Amino acid sequence: MRKKIEVYIFKKTMRGYEFLMLKRNKEHDGIWQPVTGKAEKGEKILETAKREVKEETGLKDFVRIIDLEYSFKFKNKHGEFEEYAFGFEVSPQVEEISISYEHQNYSWVNSETANELLFWDSNKEILKLINNRLNRKT
Repeated sequence: MRKKIEVYIFKKTMRGYEFLMLKRNKEHDGIWQPVTGKAEKGEKILETAKREVKEETGLKDFVRIIDLEYSFKFKNKHGEFEEYAFGFEVSPQVEEISISYEHQNYSWVNSETANELLFWDSNKEILKLINNRLNRKT
């Protein structure tokens, strides 16, 4: 079983939390998603998350990293996978990113808009988990 990651990049602004959504190219289904990717052989899952975030957005500096301690398994035409979920907070000053060839656009949006843009139920479930964590009173 291959390992994958899903990373929500977010920042805290005066309007509340904003999430980075990436629109995949038509060759990659043309849907909106957070950062996703596959682990390379021998790579630890957090290393995969950091590498994929850098490859897909150019971002490498984070305020904090949240391991949601959540994963799910699925099968598709490419095989069997287990996908792990993270949240990476960036500075509120981050506006522009450098998207990879896999994507055609990006947008910083609030949680409600992110949920509307997402196609996969698994993406929506993880967005809900990260929101619950961010809104938890400590």
